[in-house]
Amino acid sequence: MCLPWYFLVILIVLYGISFTLDQASFHDYGDYFGMGTLIILIIGVGVGVGPLLWLTYSALFYGLGRVFGGKGTWEKVQIAVAVSFIPYVFKFVLWCAQWGLFKEEMFTNEMPHVDSNLYTLVVYFLTVLIDLVTAVWFYILSFRVVGEAHQLSSWLGMVVVLCSVGLVWLVSKMLFNIVLLPV
Repeated sequence: MCLPWYFLVILIVLYGISFTLDQASFHDYGDYFGMGTLIILIIGVGVGVGPLLWLTYSALFYGLGRVFGGKGTWEKVQIAVAVSFIPYVFKFVLWCAQWGLFKEEMFTNEMPHVDSNLYTLVVYFLTVLIDLVTAVWFYILSFRVVGEAHQLSSWLGMVVVLCSVGLVWLVSKMLFNIVLLPV
């Protein structure tokens, strides 16, 4: 699997921004920052977080894949991890639509405009459902591409991915008291 470097960079950066959007929403950062500041923070942090998580997951998938008998090279695993970020490009587009529809309420604890209108509430829950489907797509794709990169079954790819994600979750929770979970 060979993809142009610029395509991989786009996937990694959009993953980082989408991941940061998720974190900003989960932690209600709109309650603490104005929208202008929040946008700058999301883009700035996201551009840095994307490559950091890509390298972290690449290293874990590479190492754990080897433990399970995988034969993938470092480069193949890095490409596989970047390819697994494709659902996050879709998630980024979904975020843009949500931002357009719900504005800053996507980042606050309370959502009075969304809650007060049945139409916006239905649309909101529809976007949550689409987000859930995208998360499932991300994991299934990760299982397949990591398995393929290591010449393992998708089932062993699933073990490698889930163990790695669990390890990142555990370390981030124990050391920094934050949850870093790609969903």
